[in-house]
Amino acid sequence: MMAKWFTVGAIAALLGSVGLCLGANALPGDIKDDVEAWIEANPSFRESQINNLTVTRFNTAAQKFTFEASLYSPTYIDEEPYGLVRSEEISFFDVTNGVTFERLEEALRTIYGVNVYQDYAAAREVYAYPSISTINRSKRTNLLTLRAQTGRLYEGDRFAYWIEVIKVDPDNSDFANRGKIVVMEKFDLPALENQLSSR
Repeated sequence: MMAKWFTVGAIAALLGSVGLCLGANALPGDIKDDVEAWIEANPSFRESQINNLTVTRFNTAAQKFTFEASLYSPTYIDEEPYGLVRSEEISFFDVTNGVTFERLEEALRTIYGVNVYQDYAAAREVYAYPSISTINRSKRTNLLTLRAQTGRLYEGDRFAYWIEVIKVDPDNSDFANRGKIVVMEKFDLPALENQLSSR
């Protein structure tokens, strides 16, 4: 049996000091150049694939972890980059162990530390999907993706959060093999909610 990977302990071992550094140096609103320099200099990323603001690490072809800081909001609607990070995404792809909300939330706590995690934990849920009407519509139109995507939007005191998992066979199982949690600026939340609710 393959050993479990990308657990909370494995994330800490994989990324070393990231839990200490990200909270101070890689939050939405920070300058792009500072974040890039931090990524390049961080010894935890030396054996990872680094491309500007993205760090990727594979265990096998069936297991992947990604951290990505972006100059854009998750909507990418009519935006011009101004050199500041707008959003940051932690994502997993794991065919073996699957991805759950709890796993993503633990990754958030491990990477960012207690302050951001507490902001997330106390955040107000503003949107959840799929709705019953979306599920019914996806069945009528045979659009499996609409009911496979399960997510929530939250608004905290400091940041907004988007968490999502994608189920492999939503009609028969809750097992998801990919998921993400995004930390973003609060002013980008209404546009993202509108985009998701319009799908």
